[in-house]
Amino acid sequence: MSKCTNQHCEMIRKHAGKKKGQKVTFREAINWILDQDVSNINTHWRLQSEHCNLRNHIKDYTIIGRMEKETLSIDASCIMDKAGISMFNRVNDSSTEPFWRDKNDMVSKKHLCEVDVLKKLFTPKMARILVEKMQQDYDTFKLPEPSWIKDAAGEWLDSNENHVCR
Repeated sequence: MSKCTNQHCEMIRKHAGKKKGQKVTFREAINWILDQDVSNINTHWRLQSEHCNLRNHIKDYTIIGRMEKETLSIDASCIMDKAGISMFNRVNDSSTEPFWRDKNDMVSKKHLCEVDVLKKLFTPKMARILVEKMQQDYDTFKLPEPSWIKDAAGEWLDSNENHVCR
C-alpha cells in the first residue's frame, strides 16, 4: 500500500467506483491490480521478471539475489567478496567496520510484525489469487508460496480502518 498514493490511489478509487478522498480498502486495491497487465504497468507494480527482460535472460546473469532480512548482510558480504570488492564493505571511508554485518537480532521482531500484518490483510484465497497473478515471477525466480498464506485470516481485507489508500 505504500505505493498507493496520489495517481495510483486515484486509479484504484476510480476502479472501485469511489469519489476523490474516499478510502479504498485493501481488497479494492488488490482487485485493481488483478485487473491490470502486470507485465506492462508502472514500475512499482510491474512484475520483477519484466525488468531488464529477466524472464528471458535470467540465465545470462551471474548472480540473482533474493533479498531477505535474515540473510541480507551475509549475502551482500559474500557477493562483494566474490566480486573482489569487499574492501568497499565499510561504514564510511575512515572506518574499518563493515557496512554489512549480522543484524539478525534486530530482524526477528520486525519480521513477525510484517508477517502478522500480511495475515490480517489477506485471506488465503486472496493471497493465492495474487500469487497466481504474479506467477511469472514465482516461476522465473523459483519462489515458493509464502508460508504465512495458510494462516492468513484477512480481518483487514475489507476494513477502512487499517492500511488503506487515503
